[in-house]
Amino acid sequence: MTRDDENRPKRRRRGEKKSQKGISVYLTFQEWRLLRAASSQLGKSIALMMREYTIDRIEQETNLKLGDFSNEPEDEDED
Repeated sequence: MTRDDENRPKRRRRGEKKSQKGISVYLTFQEWRLLRAASSQLGKSIALMMREYTIDRIEQETNLKLGDFSNEPEDEDED
């Protein structure tokens, strides 16, 4: 059995839930350039900006609040 090199960086899992979901978003080149410029200016990743500002916008325009939803996944297949 071989041993890992001592100097090899260790991969560590972040303490995040396994229930995270990913989405793909198609952007125009103009939208992408705007997000890239804003990311540089604000020092935030594009994913972080989209998540923060999307939640703010939803809470402003609807009666929904992020705190009203559980962080635990629900079984959506049960009927």
